[in-house]
Amino acid sequence: MLRWEDVPRFAQLGVSASMQPEHLIDDRELLKRYWPGQSDRALPMRSLLDAGATLKLGSDAPVAALDPWRGIAAAVMRGRAGEEDQPDKWQHPEQRITVEEALRASTSTGRLDVQAGDVADLCVLEHDPLTVPIATLRTMPVRGTLLAGRWTWCDL
Repeated sequence: MLRWEDVPRFAQLGVSASMQPEHLIDDRELLKRYWPGQSDRALPMRSLLDAGATLKLGSDAPVAALDPWRGIAAAVMRGRAGEEDQPDKWQHPEQRITVEEALRASTSTGRLDVQAGDVADLCVLEHDPLTVPIATLRTMPVRGTLLAGRWTWCDL
Protein backbone atom coordinates (compact mmCIF):
# COMPACT_ATOMS: atom_id res chain seq x y z
CA MET A 1 0.00 0.00 0.00
CA LEU A 2 1.52 3.29 -1.08
CA ARG A 3 0.55 6.87 -0.55
CA TRP A 4 0.00 8.47 -3.96
CA GLU A 5 2.43 11.27 -3.15
CA ASP A 6 5.17 8.65 -2.65
CA VAL A 7 4.83 7.06 -6.11
CA PRO A 8 7.05 9.61 -7.94
CA ARG A 9 9.61 9.48 -5.14
CA PHE A 10 10.72 5.98 -6.17
CA ALA A 11 12.14 7.31 -9.45
CA GLN A 12 13.40 10.54 -7.89
CA LEU A 13 15.37 8.62 -5.26
CA GLY A 14 16.42 5.77 -7.57
CA VAL A 15 14.71 3.23 -5.30
CA SER A 16 13.41 0.01 -6.84
CA ALA A 17 9.86 -0.98 -5.99
CA SER A 18 10.04 -4.65 -5.02
CA MET A 19 6.62 -6.27 -5.14
CA GLN A 20 5.07 -9.71 -4.93
CA PRO A 21 2.08 -9.55 -7.30
CA GLU A 22 0.63 -12.86 -6.09
CA HIS A 23 -0.32 -10.98 -2.91
CA LEU A 24 -2.99 -9.24 -4.99
CA ILE A 25 -4.67 -12.63 -5.10
CA ASP A 26 -3.77 -13.85 -1.61
CA ASP A 27 -4.72 -10.63 0.17
CA ARG A 28 -7.96 -9.83 -1.66
CA GLU A 29 -10.26 -10.45 1.31
CA LEU A 30 -7.92 -8.68 3.74
CA LEU A 31 -7.94 -5.59 1.53
CA LYS A 32 -11.72 -5.59 1.38
CA ARG A 33 -12.08 -6.12 5.13
CA TYR A 34 -9.36 -3.94 6.68
CA TRP A 35 -8.71 -1.27 4.06
CA PRO A 36 -12.09 -0.68 2.40
CA GLY A 37 -11.94 2.00 -0.24
CA GLN A 38 -8.13 1.96 -0.32
CA SER A 39 -7.44 -1.01 -2.59
CA ASP A 40 -6.33 1.36 -5.35
CA ARG A 41 -3.13 1.88 -3.35
CA ALA A 42 -2.28 -1.86 -3.29
CA LEU A 43 0.64 -2.63 -5.61
CA PRO A 44 0.11 0.31 -8.01
CA MET A 45 2.50 -1.14 -10.60
CA ARG A 46 1.27 0.87 -13.61
CA SER A 47 1.52 4.16 -11.69
CA LEU A 48 5.05 3.31 -10.52
CA LEU A 49 6.24 2.43 -14.03
CA ASP A 50 4.58 5.51 -15.51
CA ALA A 51 6.38 7.61 -12.89
CA GLY A 52 9.72 6.16 -14.04
CA ALA A 53 10.30 3.78 -11.15
CA THR A 54 12.17 0.50 -11.49
CA LEU A 55 9.89 -2.40 -10.69
CA LYS A 56 11.20 -5.72 -9.35
CA LEU A 57 8.80 -8.66 -9.06
CA GLY A 58 9.27 -11.68 -6.83
CA SER A 59 7.30 -14.41 -5.16
CA ASP A 60 7.78 -13.93 -1.40
CA ALA A 61 8.03 -17.72 -1.12
CA PRO A 62 7.09 -19.58 0.99
CA VAL A 63 4.34 -17.06 1.88
CA ALA A 64 3.18 -17.02 -1.75
CA ALA A 65 3.79 -19.55 -4.49
CA LEU A 66 7.38 -19.77 -5.70
CA ASP A 67 6.30 -20.20 -9.34
CA PRO A 68 7.23 -16.90 -11.08
CA TRP A 69 4.54 -17.39 -13.72
CA ARG A 70 1.80 -17.01 -11.13
CA GLY A 71 3.27 -13.65 -10.08
CA ILE A 72 3.69 -12.51 -13.68
CA ALA A 73 0.07 -13.44 -14.40
CA ALA A 74 -1.10 -11.60 -11.27
CA ALA A 75 0.79 -8.46 -12.32
CA VAL A 76 -0.70 -8.60 -15.81
CA MET A 77 -4.30 -9.42 -14.98
CA ARG A 78 -4.57 -8.42 -11.31
CA GLY A 79 -6.96 -11.26 -10.64
CA ARG A 80 -7.50 -14.97 -10.32
CA ALA A 81 -7.58 -17.44 -13.18
CA GLY A 82 -10.82 -17.02 -15.09
CA GLU A 83 -11.18 -13.32 -14.22
CA GLU A 84 -9.24 -11.98 -17.20
CA ASP A 85 -12.27 -10.40 -18.85
CA GLN A 86 -14.33 -9.57 -15.76
CA PRO A 87 -12.27 -7.47 -13.39
CA ASP A 88 -13.71 -6.74 -9.99
CA LYS A 89 -13.55 -3.12 -8.82
CA TRP A 90 -10.97 -3.98 -6.14
CA GLN A 91 -8.56 -5.24 -8.79
CA HIS A 92 -8.02 -1.80 -10.32
CA PRO A 93 -7.39 -2.87 -13.91
CA GLU A 94 -5.88 0.58 -14.54
CA GLN A 95 -2.87 -0.71 -12.56
CA ARG A 96 -2.25 -3.69 -14.85
CA ILE A 97 1.11 -3.90 -16.57
CA THR A 98 1.96 -5.60 -19.86
CA VAL A 99 3.44 -9.08 -20.14
CA GLU A 100 6.70 -7.57 -21.40
CA GLU A 101 6.88 -5.18 -18.45
CA ALA A 102 6.18 -8.03 -16.01
CA LEU A 103 8.86 -10.20 -17.63
CA ARG A 104 11.43 -7.38 -17.49
CA ALA A 105 10.58 -6.74 -13.83
CA SER A 106 11.08 -10.45 -13.15
CA THR A 107 14.65 -10.57 -14.50
CA SER A 108 17.78 -9.49 -12.67
CA THR A 109 18.86 -7.30 -15.61
CA GLY A 110 15.51 -5.84 -16.63
CA ARG A 111 16.19 -7.17 -20.15
CA LEU A 112 14.64 -9.97 -22.16
CA ASP A 113 17.66 -10.67 -24.34
CA VAL A 114 20.99 -12.37 -23.70
CA GLN A 115 24.18 -10.64 -24.76
CA ALA A 116 27.77 -11.85 -25.05
CA GLY A 117 29.34 -11.92 -21.60
CA ASP A 118 26.05 -12.32 -19.74
CA VAL A 119 25.71 -15.03 -17.13
CA ALA A 120 23.36 -17.48 -18.84
CA ASP A 121 20.53 -17.99 -16.36
CA LEU A 122 17.73 -18.92 -18.72
CA CYS A 123 14.51 -20.81 -19.01
CA VAL A 124 13.37 -22.51 -22.20
CA LEU A 125 9.64 -22.17 -22.73
CA GLU A 126 7.18 -24.16 -24.77
CA HIS A 127 5.35 -20.99 -25.87
CA ASP A 128 6.19 -17.33 -26.37
CA PRO A 129 4.78 -15.55 -23.29
CA LEU A 130 4.32 -12.37 -25.35
CA THR A 131 1.81 -14.06 -27.66
CA VAL A 132 -0.13 -16.58 -25.52
CA PRO A 133 -3.51 -15.78 -23.96
CA ILE A 134 -3.05 -14.13 -20.57
CA ALA A 135 -4.71 -17.10 -18.83
CA THR A 136 -1.88 -19.33 -20.11
CA LEU A 137 0.73 -17.37 -18.16
CA ARG A 138 -0.26 -18.99 -14.85
CA THR A 139 0.61 -22.43 -16.21
CA MET A 140 3.38 -21.56 -18.67
CA PRO A 141 5.09 -24.83 -19.68
CA VAL A 142 8.83 -24.63 -18.95
CA ARG A 143 10.91 -27.11 -20.94
CA GLY A 144 14.31 -26.42 -19.41
CA THR A 145 16.38 -24.18 -17.15
CA LEU A 146 20.01 -23.16 -17.24
CA LEU A 147 21.98 -21.66 -14.38
CA ALA A 148 25.29 -20.00 -15.30
CA GLY A 149 25.02 -21.72 -18.69
CA ARG A 150 24.57 -25.24 -17.29
CA TRP A 151 21.37 -27.25 -17.58
CA THR A 152 19.70 -27.66 -14.20
CA TRP A 153 16.54 -29.21 -15.63
CA CYS A 154 15.61 -30.30 -19.14
CA ASP A 155 12.51 -31.83 -20.72
CA LEU A 156 13.30 -31.26 -24.39
